[in-house]
Amino acid sequence: MSTLKVKEFLQLLFEKPLEDEKKELINIKTKQILQKALKSFPNPLVYDSLTKLYGQDFMEDLTQEFLLKLYQNIPKLIEKKDLSEAYLVKSAKNLIYYLLAKGKTHVQKEGPIIEDPSDEELDEIWNPAKEIRLSYVNDYLKSFIIEGIWLTLKRNLTPKDWEALCFYLKELSGSGTKGLSQREKNAYYKRWERLKPKLRNLLALYFEHDQEAYNYWGEIVERIKSEFCNKIAL
Repeated sequence: MSTLKVKEFLQLLFEKPLEDEKKELINIKTKQILQKALKSFPNPLVYDSLTKLYGQDFMEDLTQEFLLKLYQNIPKLIEKKDLSEAYLVKSAKNLIYYLLAKGKTHVQKEGPIIEDPSDEELDEIWNPAKEIRLSYVNDYLKSFIIEGIWLTLKRNLTPKDWEALCFYLKELSGSGTKGLSQREKNAYYKRWERLKPKLRNLLALYFEHDQEAYNYWGEIVERIKSEFCNKIAL
């Protein structure tokens, strides 16, 4: 979808009454934007979380939520000279983060869903140039990113991979692997060198799309140590 087509798409929302054919076009374009936003998430928990909160047909709920935000922001969006599909995709991603955090809070507290954000807070959610600063969203993102990385590692690392990773972490921390001979250490170092590209490929998207992941790496390492490394004799 080019920049011109994006604006044409938004202008369709102004038309009243809308013909069925144009309604379907709006629906298709909205889902295309949402699908691109969903594909940009490296986190394997995204689809599971959305399904748990909204059911198997969560795309229909997302479509309605996103269309509502589009209707509310049409005047601002139409005025933007640099409006592009990438802008709308990033806005959709921000909205998904917000809905996940809002839904998660509701599930955890078993109480009323938290109040809708203020106009200023909604501007932050809708504006992809800004980072979301709502505290409950940030809290959710932290656990969401950590759990996503953890699940990715558990699904993709072999027992030998875990041994190599734990060897490296112990060497790095200075706790040492005194029970190993130099020959055994050399073998582990070689396994670690082979593992590095695999880890880089597994985690690259997290650090590319979720800059917060850098802030949580220490907690992830501690979890690796407690759940794997402390049980491996090196």
